[in-house]
Amino acid sequence: MMRFLLCLLSFFTALLFIVVMFNGCAPLDDHEDGGTPDDCAAACANLEQLGCDGAEGSPGVDEEYGTEDDVPCEDVCRDVMDGGITMHPACVAAAESCEAVDECFS
Repeated sequence: MMRFLLCLLSFFTALLFIVVMFNGCAPLDDHEDGGTPDDCAAACANLEQLGCDGAEGSPGVDEEYGTEDDVPCEDVCRDVMDGGITMHPACVAAAESCEAVDECFS
């Protein structure tokens, strides 16, 4: 369990670093354009309905889906949003195609 938490922390740290590199000094807690963590359930349901990547969540430390350490889509979304990085869940929830989902992150 500790190994999983360390890997998860490393993942979020790396993700945060990438976002800061591409956004400069933009505030990381600004969710106004993409929704809030409360929108994650609707976003994940829409991803699943559309058959888009991301609906399955994260495969966890072992990087294999269908095992004990899988993390559901909604949990991944909420964790990332709680870390200050928007996953644009309101936009994803309203998207009508996987291409539209991709445009949420442009």
